Amino acid sequence: MTVGAVYRIAVDGKSGASGSITLRGSVTVPGPTNDTFANAVSLSGTSFTVSGSNVGATSQVREPVHAGQRGRKSVWWSWKAPSSGTFTIATTSSTFDTLLGVYTGSVVGSLRRVGSNDDVSRSLRTSRVKISVVAGTVYRIAVDGYRGAQGTIRLAGTFQAKSTLTAPTRLRAMRNARNRVTIFWGKVQPASQYEVSLSSATQVWASGFTRGLGVRTRGSIPRSIALTAKVRAIGADGEVGPWSAPVAVR
Repeated sequence: MTVGAVYRIAVDGKSGASGSITLRGSVTVPGPTNDTFANAVSLSGTSFTVSGSNVGATSQVREPVHAGQRGRKSVWWSWKAPSSGTFTIATTSSTFDTLLGVYTGSVVGSLRRVGSNDDVSRSLRTSRVKISVVAGTVYRIAVDGYRGAQGTIRLAGTFQAKSTLTAPTRLRAMRNARNRVTIFWGKVQPASQYEVSLSSATQVWASGFTRGLGVRTRGSIPRSIALTAKVRAIGADGEVGPWSAPVAVR
C-alpha cells in the first residue's frame, strides 16, 4: 500500500446473491528498518543529527529494559568512537516521551549498559546521556517510548576528544626589588589562554587568566611570606589542561 493513496473496495454477490454485508479490515504498519538490534543504523563522525521513527517498532527477546522503563517500542543505532573522550547523545526535539539507553556488546541479550536516561527534567520528557568512551569501541544506542509512546525521533550526538593539553613547563617565579612577583612559563599547544595561581600555605594571593606567557602582580607581597606558583593551559573550546608542578617564588 502507498501512503495517501485511495483504494476502492467492491463487494458483490455470487450468482446475484444479496443481503447484509459486514466489512472488516485492518492495516499492518511495517516497522522501522532499525527495529532490531542486528539492523542498527550505523552513525559516524564527531557531531551528527539524524531523524527516525519508532512507529510500528517492537522489542526483542532478552532486550534490555531501557532507562528502567518497559517501552517495547525500541529502535537502534550504533556509533564507533574515533578516539577516547566524552560522548553526549540526546533525543531533543523528538515528538514523544523517549527512553534512551547506550550499551556495548555484540549480542542483544548480553549487552553492558554504559548510560541511560528517561527524562532530562520534570518538564522535558526527552532524554540525554553523557558518557566516557574508549577509542575504537562500538556503542549501541537504543531509543524507546515511555509506556509504548511512539513518534518521530531526533537523535543528536557530539563527541569531544580526551584532553590533549599538557601541563606548562619551564615555569619560573621571582620577586623584584619592589617585591612584585613575575611568573613565566613555556608555551602549550593548542592553548588559547592560561590560568595562573600564586599562593602561600594559608591563602591564594593572586589568580587570573592571561593569553600571554608571563604575568606580574600589581601589588607587592612581603618576602617573609613563602609563595608557590602554578599554571595550567585552557583550549579555545574550553578544554582545561592539568596544573603544572608548583614552583617556589625566589
